[in-house]
Amino acid sequence: MKTLLWFLLSAAVIPADLAAQPEKTRTTTPPVKPLAASPPALSKMAVTGQVSVGAPAPPFDLSDANDRRMKLSDYRGDRVVLAFADESKTLSDFGATAATLRTEGVRLVGICRESPHRLHTVAERDSLGFDLLSDSTGEIAAIYGMYDFRTSSVTPAYVLVDRRGTVRMVVQGPLTPDQVLQVTRYDLPGWERSP
Repeated sequence: MKTLLWFLLSAAVIPADLAAQPEKTRTTTPPVKPLAASPPALSKMAVTGQVSVGAPAPPFDLSDANDRRMKLSDYRGDRVVLAFADESKTLSDFGATAATLRTEGVRLVGICRESPHRLHTVAERDSLGFDLLSDSTGEIAAIYGMYDFRTSSVTPAYVLVDRRGTVRMVVQGPLTPDQVLQVTRYDLPGWERSP
């Protein structure tokens, strides 16, 4: 019985002792609120797309090697091969191919993930003779489905666009200048049938 009495007295004394403590030593933990899902920052959002044969080529507005603004619509009326590359040096050997394509009524246009200044240096050094456009952010490559977000690089690819701005063929992967010429020539008869 003494033990029970001692226990009851102890239980009554402890709360009285706690109540006697100054306010500043008491700590209370605020209730934890669940975190709300926040939208990703705009800088982390990825713009992606994909081109399809027979669909209109997505428009673009990019700076060329001379820092002039060029749009896809500037090439309307021409048959165009858009060559996507991460670095312009991969297009350094395409000068002769561009000249051959021009004689066949096709323009080669390089779209690279480099600054206009860098493109100007490469175009002059290698006497390329075709337009190089700066897609420094990779946004246009992503819209065309040619940007690899895992490696933050442009996948080499070639998009053939007819005079009306319609995609005629898409080839992904690195090609030699001769292979680009062969692929373009292969599809040219179909281009002739389109108005």
